[in-house]
Amino acid sequence: MKKATTIPTAQQETDALLLWCETCPDRRVSLIQVITPESPGARSGLPRFYLPVASGQFQGLYLDIIPTFKLISEDQMGWIKTLTEQGSKVDISSSPELAITAILNYLRIERR
Repeated sequence: MKKATTIPTAQQETDALLLWCETCPDRRVSLIQVITPESPGARSGLPRFYLPVASGQFQGLYLDIIPTFKLISEDQMGWIKTLTEQGSKVDISSSPELAITAILNYLRIERR
């Protein structure tokens, strides 16, 4: 019998990413912010995470975790375009592990 695959909840994805951020030796990573629907100024479709650290040509990194079976909404596409036009890097990952890779690449940190 095939074992059912459990899909992590948004909270589990957030917890996994934040746990890694807390243990990352590069202190810049600890600046990551979670944008929830209850956050002041939050808008529908805005990426869930923001790293307010400049790197290369970018002013900051907006990041979200969206499973590959879900489509990116029109609101999300609009925010990706707007944030990119304003000088931010935007990354949409399908798992916390890929989000970690995106942060490492953005900050040019070697994976240990």
